[in-house]
Amino acid sequence: MSHSYTFTFVKTQKRNFHKSARQSATIYRPPLSSGDGAKISEIISSDPKAACAVDAARGDLTVLATASAAGHVEIIKALLDGGAVDTVVRGWSAACHAAYRGHAEALAALAAGLGVNAVAAPPGASMTPLLLACLKGHQTCAALILDAAPGTLSDRDPHGRTPLIVAASNGNVELIEYLVKRGAPIDDTSSEGKTALMWAIVGHKPFAVAALARLGASPEIRTKPNKEAPNRPFSQARIASLATRSMTSPMRRTLETRPWPASRST
Repeated sequence: MSHSYTFTFVKTQKRNFHKSARQSATIYRPPLSSGDGAKISEIISSDPKAACAVDAARGDLTVLATASAAGHVEIIKALLDGGAVDTVVRGWSAACHAAYRGHAEALAALAAGLGVNAVAAPPGASMTPLLLACLKGHQTCAALILDAAPGTLSDRDPHGRTPLIVAASNGNVELIEYLVKRGAPIDDTSSEGKTALMWAIVGHKPFAVAALARLGASPEIRTKPNKEAPNRPFSQARIASLATRSMTSPMRRTLETRPWPASRST
């Protein structure tokens, strides 16, 4: 068999498989809309390959990802029992969709069926489920992931931001307090050298700034992680100056009156 013929044969087989998967995905739409797990089980029992179907109308998402985004726990369990796998599509897994939408029970079902790693660090995902949960402020999802995999507290997104920095960027005070309580390093920096405090300031999140100051965030972190650069501490006055260039008066008052921790030795 020639190499060109082999290549054509394999390519045709793959095309036929994906075509079949896309066609089978259409039969899932009514039960997905209604959350009918029993109907999903019936479909899978008649066609086991249908558990791995993808839906072209939804950007080639797997049915498992679609069910996870909708929070249909019974459907997720039925798909996993039928042999579904958590395929990453455009950087997002089923667990990523569940965490982003705040479906903690869906995350628990995925962890039970696929293992802890599926909700902790899906291979090929552009952002981990914990980062996405923190991005949207879903503390219940964050707690579930951290209970299952405490090491995810050190996850970083493509910009080098930790879960705490992501939460601070969005001004979620309760999540900030929870992450610090769980042991998140409060003065970790992103790729740009900004701490959670500086990200909160840049994002105009006065309550997050106040919470971080109360929790002990240091204003003396250099702007870039360059050890050879001179140390330029973020004094209280400097932080106020940076933040008030385009800041509203409530934010200005927060920065000017908030008591900051004592300077750290360098």
